[in-house]
Amino acid sequence: MSGPSVVLDSNVIISGLAFVGSPSKCLDLVIQGNVDLICCRYILDEVGEKLVGKLGFPDDRAAWAVRKVESLARMVEPVGPLRCVCRDPKDDPIIACAPQAKTDYLVTGDKDLLVIETYEKVRIITLKNLIDLTATT
Repeated sequence: MSGPSVVLDSNVIISGLAFVGSPSKCLDLVIQGNVDLICCRYILDEVGEKLVGKLGFPDDRAAWAVRKVESLARMVEPVGPLRCVCRDPKDDPIIACAPQAKTDYLVTGDKDLLVIETYEKVRIITLKNLIDLTATT
């Protein structure tokens, strides 16, 4: 690893796979080895479901995209009961993934996560923050 370790929120991954912009730049940072991607099954399952259900990806294309992201990531799974720390309980498994792997950052555009700022020594930052951070290192 040559840069910080990050958990990308599922919506960041989805947007990065489907659209050009800051989310795709975050995925480029992973591909280029500038950041170490940490992920968990919950995030990948959500990515696959939303690629098909919301964006209309064919099942096989969504499955390929999920496998590709998984191949770039170090997989971890949260251990123990999930604490309710987020306004949206669906975000708890995402935020739990980061400290399990001793990740530097959780990258998201979700205001319910950003408002927390730090969780168990993991900083919660925006895509722009990550892009700016890696541009200066």
